[in-house]
Amino acid sequence: MHLSGLFQVAALVGSAAAETMSATFNTLYEDPSRSLSEVTCWRKNIGFMPNLDWTLQQDAAGFIGLDKINGLNSGKCFTCWRLSYEGRAISLLALDGTDSGVVMSFRALQYLTDGRAQELGRVEIDAVEADTSECGVPATKLHAYDF
Repeated sequence: MHLSGLFQVAALVGSAAAETMSATFNTLYEDPSRSLSEVTCWRKNIGFMPNLDWTLQQDAAGFIGLDKINGLNSGKCFTCWRLSYEGRAISLLALDGTDSGVVMSFRALQYLTDGRAQELGRVEIDAVEADTSECGVPATKLHAYDF
């Protein structure tokens, strides 16, 4: 009896806890022809890394700006985040910095808010860092050229 309770506690402690974050949208993230050289995690003259040949937003997996990214060498660049709001969830890569919370495309916030992004503007979401494969980029591809 006590042993199974310990396993339940260990499972809860081992799983990532969601944190509440403020989220909004930026219509710049909607432009497929916008250069990714404008996002915080872009490395001048290198791009993201040799095995990710993304140059335009249309090349990248869905992504967010995250207040935990404060510069080019941030350890939060290329992390995947599972974002949820009122029963809906989406997983997006963190490629850009922002002053506060999470910034995503209008389309992503529309999905999370069931079509109410414009009306709500900013919402409190639950955010959990997840495996990058949830964002469509396996860790082996990201870490092939660690920098």
